[in-house]
Amino acid sequence: MKKTPAVLHLVLKQPWFDQIRTGAKDIEYRTATPYWKARLEGRSFTHACFSHGYTRHGRVVRRITKIDRGPCPYPGWPGECYRIHLEPMKEGMRE
Repeated sequence: MKKTPAVLHLVLKQPWFDQIRTGAKDIEYRTATPYWKARLEGRSFTHACFSHGYTRHGRVVRRITKIDRGPCPYPGWPGECYRIHLEPMKEGMRE
């Protein structure tokens, strides 16, 4: 029996979505809040499905290599965040 991939669904704004879609961004960050702790810790995801806003248009699926916790590189995001590491896109797959 083939195992169904566990997919993490994430909604992004346009600039971040475009970077994920083109392969320019291989790590997605979420603040380390109780909400994200409940969604991410103790679960095993194989893929992430990124949506551009709350629409049916613009979806990208990327393989997750690992999810960990660590410092966030963005200014204004103090403390730790969850880091969702994505498999790098192959050269021919990039736009």
